Amino acid sequence: MSQEVVKPACRKDVNTERGRWWHRSLFIVGSIGASIGLPNIWKFPFLTFKHTGPMYILAYLAAIIVVGWPMHLLESTLGQKMQRGSAGALRGITPRLAGAGWVASFSGLIISLIYTILLGLNLYFLMVAGGEPWNQSTYVRALSCDTAERQASTSTELFLFFNVVKILDEKTCQPFTDTLDEYHFNTPLFIGVLVTWLLIFMFIVMGIKTIRVGTIIVVPFSIIALFVCLAHYVGLNGSVAGKGFEYYLQGPDASELNPFPFPRPYQTLETLFKDAYSQVFYSMGVCMGVHFAYGSYNHIKKPVILDSFIISFIGFLFSFVVGFMARGAIGYLNFKNDPDQSQNSSVGLTYIAFPKAASLNGSVGMYIFFLIFMFCTGITQTYALVLGFVINLTDYFKCAIWKAALPVVIFGIIASTAYTSNSGWILFDLTEHFILRYIVIAVGFLQCVSVGWVFEYFTTANTSP
Repeated sequence: MSQEVVKPACRKDVNTERGRWWHRSLFIVGSIGASIGLPNIWKFPFLTFKHTGPMYILAYLAAIIVVGWPMHLLESTLGQKMQRGSAGALRGITPRLAGAGWVASFSGLIISLIYTILLGLNLYFLMVAGGEPWNQSTYVRALSCDTAERQASTSTELFLFFNVVKILDEKTCQPFTDTLDEYHFNTPLFIGVLVTWLLIFMFIVMGIKTIRVGTIIVVPFSIIALFVCLAHYVGLNGSVAGKGFEYYLQGPDASELNPFPFPRPYQTLETLFKDAYSQVFYSMGVCMGVHFAYGSYNHIKKPVILDSFIISFIGFLFSFVVGFMARGAIGYLNFKNDPDQSQNSSVGLTYIAFPKAASLNGSVGMYIFFLIFMFCTGITQTYALVLGFVINLTDYFKCAIWKAALPVVIFGIIASTAYTSNSGWILFDLTEHFILRYIVIAVGFLQCVSVGWVFEYFTTANTSP
C-alpha cells in the first residue's frame, strides 16, 4: 500500500516566487564564479610551494572527490529542494539544525572580510601600479629601514609591508608586535575596502539579475583572462629557459639542478592533507551557505549531479592552471637570481614576486591586467559569500533584499576597520585558521549527519514545495 504524501502544511514558510536562472548552463557558470576566487590565485600556488607540487595537487584532487564535490552536491540539492538558504533548508529537515545553517553562512560572511581586505589591496595596487612605486631605481627607503639588518629586504617587499599594509613599524622597521607598537590605521587600504563593500551592496540589491550578468560577463572574462596571463608568464619563463614548470610538475628532487633554494621544512602527510582539505573548503565555498543560496534559484526538479561534478572539477582545473602562471613568474625571477624568488607566500607571491617580475621584464601593463583579473575573480566569490548570509535573513524575516543587505554591509565595513591597520594582519591569519580548521569542518559534519541520519523523505515533503 503506497503512503500518501500530505499537502505541504508549511508552504507559507517558503519563498516560491524566487528569481530563477534563465538556463541550466547559467547555474553552472554562476556557481563556478562562486567556487573560484582569490584562494585559487593567491593560496593554491603557495601550498604547492609548501609541499611538493605533484603531491599537493594529487591530495587536493582527492579532497575535492571526497569532500568538495559531495558537499557541493548536498548543499545545492537541499537549497533547490527547499527553495531557501542554508538556515531555512536545514530547518526544513529539523528545526534544530537551523543553527548550523546560520553558522555556515555567518562563517562565509567572516571569510568575506578577508576577501574584501585583499580586494581593497588589489584596488590600491591598481591605482599606483602604472608608476611602479616599488621599483628599486625610484624607491626611497625610510631611514629606519636603511640599516644593515634590512639591506636584504628588497624595495618591492618594503613597499608592500612598510608603505602599504604598514605591518613594519615606522620607527624601527620591525614587524608589528601587538601591544608594544603604536596603532596605525591604513586609510588608503580602507578606502579600497569601502569601495569593495559598496560594490557588493549594489550587486546584492540588484538581486538575481546581478548573478545573471556576472555569469554572462565576469566569469567568462575571468577564464579568458586566466589564459591570457598564463600565456604571458609561460612565455616569461620560457624566454629565459626557466625551471619553474619542471619544479611544479616533477617535484623538487626531480632535477639535479634543483634550482629553487627555498627553505622546505619536512612536511608530514597529516599536514599535507590538512592543507588540501582546508583549501577545498576555502576555494569552493562549501559549508559557508553559498551553494544553498545559488541552488535555491533553480527549479525544484532540475538535475543536479552532473552540474555539481562540472562545477567542482572546473574549480580544480582553474587552480591547476594558476599554478603554472605562478611558477612562470617565480622561474623567471630564479633565472635572474632575484631575491624575491623566495616570495612564494600568498600575499608575497601576488604583491611582491609578480610586480618584481613585471618591473624586470618591462611588462607592468600585463601586471595591471593580472590585477584586474584577480579583482573580477575575487569579487564574484566574495559577493556570493555575503549573499549566502543575506538570503538567510530575507528567508527568515520575509523582508526586501536591500533591507537585509544594508545592515550586513554596514557590519562588514565596520568590522573591516580591524583589518586595515598594522595589527590587522595578525587578525587576518587567526580568522582564516579558526574558521577553516574548526568551524567550517564542524558545520560540514552537521550537514552530513543531518542528511545521512535525520533526513526523512515524507516528513520533509510536507515542509517543502
